[in-house]
Amino acid sequence: MLRHGHFLQQMLILLACIISTKSYAEKSLKSQIPTCENFFCSEEQVEERSNELEFKQNQIISLRNTVGNPKKKIKHQKLELPKNYHFRSDFSQFLGELLSQYKIPTAVETGTLYGDTTALLAGKFTQVHTVEIIEENYQIAKNRLADSPHVHCYLGSSTAVLHEILPKLHEPIFFYLDAHWYQYWPLLDELEQISHTHRDNCIVVIDDIKVPGFPGIDYDRYGAAECSYEYTSHLLKKIFSEYTLHYYIQQGPNPRAKLIVIPKHWGDLNISSPS
Repeated sequence: MLRHGHFLQQMLILLACIISTKSYAEKSLKSQIPTCENFFCSEEQVEERSNELEFKQNQIISLRNTVGNPKKKIKHQKLELPKNYHFRSDFSQFLGELLSQYKIPTAVETGTLYGDTTALLAGKFTQVHTVEIIEENYQIAKNRLADSPHVHCYLGSSTAVLHEILPKLHEPIFFYLDAHWYQYWPLLDELEQISHTHRDNCIVVIDDIKVPGFPGIDYDRYGAAECSYEYTSHLLKKIFSEYTLHYYIQQGPNPRAKLIVIPKHWGDLNISSPS
């Protein structure tokens, strides 16, 4: 009888411990659950949180599409660019291919600066004429190109120099127009001068041009005017009866582009894709 009484006493103690533990656990759990007051969100907060989650989800989807989903292979399609868009890393090579098709002996450059492009042209043409309006730049370029007797450097406004020298140059000319860095932007006046002497007898290259469909490629702007085909087209029509347009786009972290205008009767430009 004593044994049964002792056993019953132990069971009652154990049951009391279980009830006490359960009660403590429930209290602890309730203290961790926010009340309705703390959990309340306004409609604006709900919408903001929803937009945030949607943005993060789109980021994840974009990242997966970029680096590839390991669980699902993504079929990559080759981007088909217009035939007249040339993405290249070496303008010298591109120019060499162009000149192998169009035999042009003479280049005229406006905007010499320090002579970097002039030196490139000097290695491709039998005669090079280059114009710079800033005397300090002119002296630097002239000294740099002193060992190239077929390069002729001129100090002055490009429109004035073109007016003087173009009537004496009767051969086909490769015009490289890059004199658009200062207050006076002579581009339209240069094209006007070219139209008087070399109609359908030249190639015109305009540097730092806007490329249609590629807003990430920077270009020159002067107030409300943009360096673009639209800005120059009325004068290109005075230089050429018919023409074809090509865009050379320099590959790299800060790409810039050149517009190349070729007389249509000279035939299509056939430039191989870079390997």
